[in-house]
Amino acid sequence: MDTQETRSLSAPEGRSSEGPKRRQIIDGACRVFLERGFDAASMGEIAREAAVSKGTLYVYFKSKEELFAAIVAGQCSLQGE
Repeated sequence: MDTQETRSLSAPEGRSSEGPKRRQIIDGACRVFLERGFDAASMGEIAREAAVSKGTLYVYFKSKEELFAAIVAGQCSLQGE
């Protein structure tokens, strides 16, 4: 994996991978996914629910799939503890 790929998988530069804005996005996305399902959820709807702009959403997650994967990984981590 090259540096570019590694950078895209980590938090935005200067931001914690578990900062409050990222948590805000994940919490909003969870609500939308639970209410609408993965296929019906849109990044615009997730941004509105999380009270962030779509631009901010895409700074933290490049796709709906990546956002969903972060939620699943977080839940798996909680279950593992």
